Parts: sequence; structure tokens; C-alpha cells
Amino acid sequence: MSGSMSEVQSRVTENWHQLGNLYLRKFDFYEMAWMDLFDMDKSIVVPAPFGGYIAVVVDPSRLTESDKELGSVTQDKIHLYRPTGKPTDLVKWDGGTVVGMGWTQNEELVIVSETGLMKKFDLFGRSKIQPQNILPVGHGRIQEVLFFLNRYGTGVACLTTTIQFCYCTNINEPRMKSASLSALSETAKTLDCWLPMETLDIVSILASINGRLYSFTVDTSEEIVVKTSCPNEPRWERMALSIRTESTPQKLSLFNSQQGWLWMGDASAPHRQVDLEVSLPKTRDTPPSQICWLAADAVAMSWDHTLLVHSRRGEDWVKYTLYGAVVLLPEVDGIRILHPDRHEFLQRVSTVSVQVFQTGSIAPGGILNDALKLYSEKEGHKADEYIRLIKEKSETEDAIKQCISAGTLEIDPEVQKSLFLSAAFGKSFLGGETISDDLIKRFLSSCKQLRVLNNLKTSEVSMPLTYAQLNTLGLPELIMRLIRRKMFFLAHHIASYLDLPAGLGTHKVLLEWASLKLQQQEPDDVIAQQILAKFRDTPGISYSCIAEKARSLNRPDLATLLLEEEASASEQIPLLLDMGRNEIGLDKAISSGDPDLVYQVIFKLQKKMTRGDFLLAIRHRPVARNLYLDFCKKRERTTLYNLFQQDDMFMESGMMRVDETLDFEMHEERKKLLVEARKDFQNAGCALSTSLSEDYIRLYEKQREIEESLGNRFSLTGLTVTETLEKCFIYHRSKEAEYIRKEFRVSDNQFYWTKVKTLAALHDWAELDKLARSKKPIIGYEPFVEMCLKNGSQGEAMKYCQKIPLDSRAQAYLKCGAYREAAEVAFQCKDVGILETILQKCSNDRTVTEVVRQQYEALTQKV
Repeated sequence: MSGSMSEVQSRVTENWHQLGNLYLRKFDFYEMAWMDLFDMDKSIVVPAPFGGYIAVVVDPSRLTESDKELGSVTQDKIHLYRPTGKPTDLVKWDGGTVVGMGWTQNEELVIVSETGLMKKFDLFGRSKIQPQNILPVGHGRIQEVLFFLNRYGTGVACLTTTIQFCYCTNINEPRMKSASLSALSETAKTLDCWLPMETLDIVSILASINGRLYSFTVDTSEEIVVKTSCPNEPRWERMALSIRTESTPQKLSLFNSQQGWLWMGDASAPHRQVDLEVSLPKTRDTPPSQICWLAADAVAMSWDHTLLVHSRRGEDWVKYTLYGAVVLLPEVDGIRILHPDRHEFLQRVSTVSVQVFQTGSIAPGGILNDALKLYSEKEGHKADEYIRLIKEKSETEDAIKQCISAGTLEIDPEVQKSLFLSAAFGKSFLGGETISDDLIKRFLSSCKQLRVLNNLKTSEVSMPLTYAQLNTLGLPELIMRLIRRKMFFLAHHIASYLDLPAGLGTHKVLLEWASLKLQQQEPDDVIAQQILAKFRDTPGISYSCIAEKARSLNRPDLATLLLEEEASASEQIPLLLDMGRNEIGLDKAISSGDPDLVYQVIFKLQKKMTRGDFLLAIRHRPVARNLYLDFCKKRERTTLYNLFQQDDMFMESGMMRVDETLDFEMHEERKKLLVEARKDFQNAGCALSTSLSEDYIRLYEKQREIEESLGNRFSLTGLTVTETLEKCFIYHRSKEAEYIRKEFRVSDNQFYWTKVKTLAALHDWAELDKLARSKKPIIGYEPFVEMCLKNGSQGEAMKYCQKIPLDSRAQAYLKCGAYREAAEVAFQCKDVGILETILQKCSNDRTVTEVVRQQYEALTQKV
């Protein structure tokens, strides 16, 4: 540390200026390198917020005749400078007279000509979009342009030579709207000042015309009466809005030079909310060249040699002397001041800084800071008293927080270091108090962010940001700003150092670097090797993103090389297919083992490729082929049949035709499918299937013949041989049944069984009895008993029990529930087992039970 801690901190308050109960400080960022490059008095100078680049172009309206005689005054070149004043690039402009320039949130320079031509350029002077004309028809020429931020993005508002306003809320989609001027009379209009503003998400134009204040939107136009105590109604010649924040409502300031009257109040309600109005006699006659808010605490106004800052909370003001023209740029925590020779920053000293550094402060942070200074000066006993004072009030953690907060708000690294030493010093004396994890994280993250800010302020980087501006900007946007400047190494190092999420940090930087690399005119394999060398040590990075960029640049071979390293098949394959790498994409999907992904590829290829090429692509890939066949079985059966035919899979195609017969009601279609199936089975060389298909065709034809004989009232097609026989018996078609028996080689047993079953089901007992009497049934009489019982006729069953051979008759009676008859037959046959069964089943019938028991005992005694 250069100098003692007391000497370092004593320098902090040297440039403080009291403004009522506030303090202001102004410090230098850089000495500008542009001193001899242009005249700021005769130029349009537009700096970008958050320490961005500065655009400069000559202003012909400010040149004297002698200036015009000395050289060219055209605006064909707009110069870009760093915040240090070092020139970077040129913007070549051929759009005519420049009436306005501004910067978007993405650091794009927007230039508007008097004819309404608008162009955007990046930080290297390259055009971003095609020129667009934003001037509506009938509005004359553009006289002045103002850019503004709103919820939709960066907007632009134009004042025309006919005193008309037009604006849009997003220059990326410049749909210009004309403000309604219905509140104005038809008399000549004298415009003093104007600006765009956003209230409740509605953009309006606030303008001072003919000495009165108006608000214009697309649909409305109204005069605004400002609540003021000025003796004479003031003619507002300058106005400014504060930067809107979440914690502070937007403020409005108005100024009248004739009476030196400054008005400050609420932007949304100037008719009722007044913060302060005051007369500044020394500022009369000449309106300030610029007016802007210093945060929401004060208003700064600049004249040729004076910068006057007036507080919003009293009649106090601070005056700074200027040496030449300056440009003021309001920031969230102060005002950036560009001089011909230096770059300054004016800000309010925060409350916590005053508490820490003010002499005699009794704030915990101030006492802790003083304790460390005493300790460093070898006055340990006094330092101990200060520490005890903090600990007695249990304010050690509050003291640490105040020192950390004050440190983050300082610009000088030495002062930052001293305050963080004070915070670390306080941690050593917590004693019984426990420091919170959040405070430890805050201490560490604040240290890291200050180190980053100090490196960004160096002349090599030239990005002067304060801690408050960094918090407003956000760390991801900081990384993007470095990327836009092609400072990839620094961006990657900062993202890694601050532990940003990969997608917003290191991965983002590498992908942007690779995107730039793709635009170089080098061989594909060389660029791929360079990118892979950088990416290889970065797990989880998406190669597909950069491959997509390569494809958009018409470098498909390079994209394919990069995709080889992509770990995610779902990211890799769609891009391969888009580039026409169909077979590679299909192989990648198969190797992923994900059937859903394979299906996606199959369906895309099916749409993209000819039928022949598609089938050829999946033919030698069993996984893809089988999945496609499975899909076709459910959704595209015609395609499936064609595939079977193409691959000589005749058995499969034949079986498929047989199945399809069930889906058709038209008889001719069914017969046609059966014929095709027979042909396929013949081609397959399967005699059995061929024979079966021929039988099926003959059966189908006979079924159709029977249906027609029945007047097509009943359907037989699709039934089996046995089922067809049943229908013949039902409909008394004995001749047809006999034909089917002989033609399809139905066995006598099966034929007889089917007839018995059918007649019993019809309860046609007479016909069944006739069948039984015609000749001895070849299947015996047991089926007659079984079918009669099955169809609910015990009496009919009993008739056939008597015809059953004696050794099986007892079982038949038993099935019929005729226990007495069953017992008699069993006794004759000496079947003890059946008698035991009868005893178990008829235990409730004493008469039968007694007889059966006697028979049982007779047989068992003989044994």
C-alpha cells in the first residue's frame, strides 16, 4: 500500500463538496487522447452509457465560414473512440446530413439523417441492418432525434421541421407513430424543448410549445399545468428526466432562463407533486447547453464555463468551473463528463461512505475503520477501546457490512483495499458473535467484482464502470460487452473467476469466439482442429450450436466435423439431417439406443427422400428397418406389404393378406386377398401354407354359396370348417354339411360331435333322438348325455344313459344326479368307489343314503 492507511483515506474526502445534507465528489477516469483530433465545440459527441464507446461527427451547423474554407465539412465519416479518447474505428456514412446518433442496449450505434434514413453499426463500424426510412410521409424533414429506453427496448423519437413528432418504441421494428397535436391551435408553433417519456408503459412526448407544456401520445393531446409559485408564468426552455429505477420514481426538471427558475418534481404528476423550485439569478438570460439529473438527488446544468449542480432537497448548490465544451451523460449513480482533455465522473457520496469516512463518525463502520487505522499506527490500546465499543453494542457485523459497502463504492484501489482490510479486521473480533454465511459470500464476491472493475478501468480495456453500474448492467451483460470488443480471453477469465453459470459465462465466450473463427478463410479441418482444441477441456459445451453457425455460413463439411464431438444425439442428428447427411444421422440415432429418436429420423427421411432411396437407406440397418416395419404394421400396411415383396419375404406377405381378409366386407376383395396369399405362399415354397390357403379359398366359396342359398340373410364367411358345419346343421343344410365333410376331410368323430353339439344347443331333441336311433353312434352315447346336460335337459340325458355300456353307465347317471340309478348300476358292477361318491353327495336324502349304505356294506363285507 502506497502511504499509510491514514494518508490513503485522507485523500478520499479531499474532493468532497457539500450540497445541503449531501456530499458530491468528482474524480477523473482518464486523460483523453483525442485532444488534438477534433474540436468538441464543433462536433456532435454521443457517448454510450456504462462506460461504452463514444461516437463523434462534425456538426456543420456549428462551423464558421473560416472553418468551411479550411477543409471539408462533410459527415461521410463518424469516428469511434474508446472512453480513454483513443480512436478505434470509422463508420462510413453516405446517408446525408446527420441529425442524431444514439446507442442501443446492445451497444449498436444508430445514425439518423434529416431525410429519415436510419442505419445501425457495431463497435467496429460494420453495418448491422439494411437502411430504413423512419420518416412518415408529409412530415417534412427531421430536425432533431432523441433516443430513449423503455420496456420494449431502445426507442427513437423525431422532431420534424413542421413541428410534428413521430416515434417508435423499438428501433429493431421501427413502426413509427405520429403524435396527436390536437391540443394545439392552428397558430404558428414555437418549440422550446421536448423529450420522450414513458408513464405506466405508455410512451408520450413532453414538449414546451408557445410557452406552454404539452403531453402528446398517438391518441391524446393535452396541456399540462405545472404547479409552480413563479411570479410570472415561466416559459420552459430546458427539461430533463431522471433515470428510472425500481426504488425511485422518475423525476422531471424544468428550467426558464429569463427568470432563472428551476423546477423539480414528479414526472408523472407535475401538476401536483413539486419537490423544489428556486430562482437562480446568476443563470438568467442564457439557457444551459445541457441539463440532466444526477441520479434522483440533484440536477446538473452546464454553460460554457460553468457546471451548476442543485440539490432536490434545498436551495443549496455546487458550482464547478469548466474549461471548454463538455458532454454530460447521466448514469444510474452519477454523471459522466467528457472534456476535451479528460474523462470525469460526478456522483453523490453515498450515505455509508459518509458514515465511514466522516471525522468523528459514531457509525459502526466508521469506528471499525478508525480502529484499524489506530492499530496500524501502533496504538493498539486505543484500537482495543474502539473494538470494545462496537462489541458492547453487538454491532460488529453491521460495522463489517458498512466497510464492505463503502469499499465497493470507491474508485481508488488503495482505498478499496483499506476498507476491506477494516472488514477483515472486524471479523477477527467477533468473539461470541457468529458471522453469517451471506456476509462471508458478500465479502468474497465484492472483492472479486472490485478486482474485475479495476482491471476493466485500465487503459488497455477502457471500460470505466462503477460497482453500482455493474450491478445494474449485470455480469452476463458485462461478458457480452467484452465479447463485442473481441476481448475473448479476458471475458473467459472473468467468467471463470466470478463463477458465472456456464451458459452465461465460459461456454458463451467460447461459442462466440468460435462463431468469429468460422468466418475466417481457412481450411475446414484447420478451423475444426482449433475449435476442438479450445472446447476439449470444457465439458458440457454444445458443439451443435457452433455447427449450426457453420451451416448458416455455408460450411457443411466443417459443421459435420464439429458435430462428431457433440455428446447429445438429439442435438446432433437434426442438424445432420438438415445438411443432407442422412445416413450419418440415421447411424447416430441407431447408436444412441433411443427408439423415439430413431423414429424421428425415419419419419424425416421418409419425407425428404424418394421412396427407393429411403427403403435402401433402412434396408441394411436392422434396427431402423424393424422399427419401421413395426410402425407399418400399425399404420401403413400397404407399405409393409410392399416391403415384404421387395425383400422376398413371401411368407410374411402371405400371412398379412390372410389377416387383411378380416378387414373387408366386400366378398370379392376377400377372395382377391386370399388368391394373393396363395400366390405368396407358392413363391415362398411352403406347400403346407399353399394347401391351407387353397382350402381356405374353397371353404370361402362354399360359404358364399350357402349364404346365397339363405338369401344372404346370414353370414358364414370367415368361419372355420367346424363353425361352418354348425351353421349348416342350424339352417338344415345337410347336403352342404356332407359336402364340407368330404371336401375338407372332416373325421367322422368330429362331424358327429359337431352335429350332436349343434342339435343339443338348438334343443332339437327329436332330431337328436332320431340321430341316436339311426344307427349306433360312432362316438358313443356319452356325448349325447354331456350335451343334453350342458343345454339344461336332464330328462333327455337320462334317455341316453340307459344306452351307455354298463361299466360307464354309473358315471353317466351320477352326472345326471340320478343317485339311486347310479347306485344300482354301481352295485351290479361292484364299484365301491362310485358308491362312496354317492354317499358323499346325497347325504341329505335318507332313503337313498340308507339303500346305498346297505349296498356298500354288502360289497365291503364280501371283500
